[in-house]
Amino acid sequence: MRSQLVDWLDNVVYNYHSGFQAGESETDVNPNWRANFDGNTYVSNVGGSGRPMMTGGRTQNYDLYYGLNALDRDGDSSDDPITYTRAQAMADQSVVSSAYNWYATPFDAPPVWQNANPQEAYLRVLAEFGATPWDRDEVNQLMHDDVLARSGSRISDEAQLVARGVSNGGFGALGGGVAPLDSDGDGMPNDWETKHGTDPFSPNNNADYDQDGYTDLEEYLNDLAAFAAIGPLEFHGIGRYADSKRWTNDWEPSRMDEVRIGNAAAFVDAPGQKAGSLLLGHQDGAGGRLYLTSGWLEVSDGVTIDAAGSGRVEHYGGELRVLNGGVDIVDGEYNLYGGRLESPSVDKQAGALFGFSGGELSTDRIGFDLTNNGGVIEVGGEGVGQTVVEGDLTLNDGILSLDLSSTGDSDLLVVQGHATLGGTISLSGSTNGHGQSWIIMSADSFSGSFDFESPQFSITQNGNLLTLHWAGFLQAPVPEPATISAFALCAFVLVLWRRTAVLLVVLVASVSSGVQQASAVTVAGELVVDLRAYDLDANSSTWFNNDQTGATVGDFKKKGAGDLNVVSSVAGVGKALYLPLDDNTDGDGVIGNSVVSSSSTPTALEGNSSRSVEAWVYANSLSGSSTPVGWGHSGNGQMSSFRYTSNSVNGMFSGWFIDAGWGGATLPTGQWTHVAWTYDGASVRGFINGQLLSTVSLTSNTNYPLTTQDDLLVVGAGRSGETDSFNGYIADVRVHTGVLSPAAVANNFGEGILVGPSGVGGDYNNDGAVNAADYTV
Repeated sequence: MRSQLVDWLDNVVYNYHSGFQAGESETDVNPNWRANFDGNTYVSNVGGSGRPMMTGGRTQNYDLYYGLNALDRDGDSSDDPITYTRAQAMADQSVVSSAYNWYATPFDAPPVWQNANPQEAYLRVLAEFGATPWDRDEVNQLMHDDVLARSGSRISDEAQLVARGVSNGGFGALGGGVAPLDSDGDGMPNDWETKHGTDPFSPNNNADYDQDGYTDLEEYLNDLAAFAAIGPLEFHGIGRYADSKRWTNDWEPSRMDEVRIGNAAAFVDAPGQKAGSLLLGHQDGAGGRLYLTSGWLEVSDGVTIDAAGSGRVEHYGGELRVLNGGVDIVDGEYNLYGGRLESPSVDKQAGALFGFSGGELSTDRIGFDLTNNGGVIEVGGEGVGQTVVEGDLTLNDGILSLDLSSTGDSDLLVVQGHATLGGTISLSGSTNGHGQSWIIMSADSFSGSFDFESPQFSITQNGNLLTLHWAGFLQAPVPEPATISAFALCAFVLVLWRRTAVLLVVLVASVSSGVQQASAVTVAGELVVDLRAYDLDANSSTWFNNDQTGATVGDFKKKGAGDLNVVSSVAGVGKALYLPLDDNTDGDGVIGNSVVSSSSTPTALEGNSSRSVEAWVYANSLSGSSTPVGWGHSGNGQMSSFRYTSNSVNGMFSGWFIDAGWGGATLPTGQWTHVAWTYDGASVRGFINGQLLSTVSLTSNTNYPLTTQDDLLVVGAGRSGETDSFNGYIADVRVHTGVLSPAAVANNFGEGILVGPSGVGGDYNNDGAVNAADYTV
């Protein structure tokens, strides 16, 4: 039988009567009651009795670990608790009364992050108690003040609070206001969802946008009521920044926390990552690394790189947003290849390095000589503003992005040294007409020139100033362009058009980051199933479904008992679902290795509706029938399954006696293969590795059309996970509610198996192992 344990740590107890009650019983129990009693502070009221902080123990039934606790029992108004050690408490019945079996070490219990001593715990509890400690209501503030002044009394009803000056009948003034807009009613405001990349019009409270095990609603609540951890948060090993298990005491960093990355490597690959302050390479000789590949990391109070070791930031994609302070590169490196760095300032000490060959830099101040070899300098941040370079500026390549205003204001780049011009200029904003000009740059001296030719604009130098002049239209304006992705690789284009009397000037330009930020997989209709190999977790029974539609079927779980059969490094793919042959000879009626959806198929995949299925498979053999994906019931037309067989009908769609097969389409074994099938309501098309193999009409079948019934979607077996098991490995699986064209299937084959960095748990080079090799992206 497990011991009955009370883990009583770091509490503040005010105006108590009898203190901690340790049973107060003569009964013999087996096993004994137990308590860990440490870090607590007990406070008597003014004129209080000064009773012991603990009482009621018996040697026949109570075991006690007493650490270090404090007691203020003198009954005056001074805030002066006295700390008592174990030896002092054992010797003084006025501190801990009654008899106990005293222990020198704590009893086993789930870990709790304690303060260093009772005094620190006392101050933290007073600072953080209540629902909104940063803006306490009248009742909580009264309780706080009463503890400090030792002036409170027990509260039994609101009338007593009225007598103490609390308004509104003792409830206090209740703040009114309008709840933030939450269009989908999932508990998360639209603005917060938009910032974190979720859909504010589709409930996603139970989703997990950064795949860290916490739901989106939990993330919102944690963000709303964040408070600082007791100490600095240290990242351990090599892995995802979003993985709370890699942080001290499994504590997910918030905007309040001091975050450190010493001899470790953290990867930011999802939105919603936070830090109060961020310190890299703080240990002597430590090679702290931070890789940004997608998503964003928001730091409240500054980033310091390499205060003692050799820290480095490798920025390939996503955003690093520093809200206050700045980025200070003391003796390490910051390499900006892609993505966006937004900070009030960027500083670099002698011997440190800031590499700038891609991405966007948005800052008010650069405290060193800056060389741009291909990135975008966003002068002045959002809107019209100013950026100062405290040194020389060399523009070897890249873009200078400037905002213009019709009032004559513009972004201004101030160079407190020599400016070597190069690259090109991006302009956006408006003008009031012919003859307007803007001062866009100042420097001690200039050399070089921009790659900038336009009949509408000219640039002149007058002393230490560069001025941009608008000459008006010299030819008919071009029509407004269609929307263009801001990060598509394209040539420098200056686009001018007129809306009413205002001229808008927009430059569409970008640089390639060298890292694919997102897959260009083509979707037909809605993507009901989007299973990715890199989301597989060998310690879980669930395969996360990345669908973001209203017609969700939920995540997938193993049909049989136990965790998923996940293996590493299969022919160059970091992770895959392993499906050893299960011919159901055990008679249990199920293919236990297959995985099934949490919910039944939506209407869009039932009846005679259109559909497309694709999967990356690695077949060990084609003995019998092998089904990558299937659903539906037994009965004419009621099944929707795609399988490969070892007989002459190598590729076959089965609707249960409505079968479409074609010979000669043998599925390769011993290699990764992309398979797909589509159904448009009349015909089935089958594909291998992006190639259309055959089109088979079902309209001639006497049982046509299909009447597919709702059922769980199955990966690795046929309908209901009961037949035609697949023998091999499966990586990515997608089910669409529309019909993929042959070109779309070919495109999706060309995209390959989606691999990291998102969700791979540290294996960023996709070799199946988490080690030092993952430091290099």
